Amino acid sequence: MAVREFSRTDRLLVRVPAYGPGGTPPALSVHVLNRAGQQMNELPAVPSPAPNQMQIEMPLANLPPGEYVLEIKATGEGGEAKELVGFRVTG
Repeated sequence: MAVREFSRTDRLLVRVPAYGPGGTPPALSVHVLNRAGQQMNELPAVPSPAPNQMQIEMPLANLPPGEYVLEIKATGEGGEAKELVGFRVTG
């Protein structure tokens, strides 16, 4: 089981599989949502050193302690997919 509780001094590195028809990767949009589901900020997704993966780097120092959701949306020729990943930031 993955632990999803982090200190404000941590930096998250999230890698997600990203592939589409014909080898074309989908466009990813990544947002941090607060507990109420409101978008707080957008994060860039860049190609990972591993094939067919994108990575998102996220410093936590600017977030107050609390619960958050990382919303990852992939849009490509095959349509759209969305993944929500909850995590907690501690003091």
